[in-house]
Amino acid sequence: MKVIQKIIELKGIFNVLYVDGAGIYDSSRHLEFGQLARACEALGMQVIVAQSAEAKGRVERLFNTLQDRLCVEMRLRKIETPSAANDYLQNEFLPHHWS
Repeated sequence: MKVIQKIIELKGIFNVLYVDGAGIYDSSRHLEFGQLARACEALGMQVIVAQSAEAKGRVERLFNTLQDRLCVEMRLRKIETPSAANDYLQNEFLPHHWS
């Protein structure tokens, strides 16, 4: 939810949140995503869950994300704690990829 908040702060409210079909986006199993989906709905944002690996690739290309590379980058930088990961994302990754 914090990542979406930061994106909205930087880019504004968007029309559609297109996510891959991973289990973390299943609101029946993960309360956190249910809360995010409700927040998106309250802001007038539609949530679309992709149903294929190809769709996940489109999402990553569309938003210029490096989900697969991000873990490797953090490993190379010896980032091992959530606070260090958040610091890296907020101060290095997001400014470079979302500015």
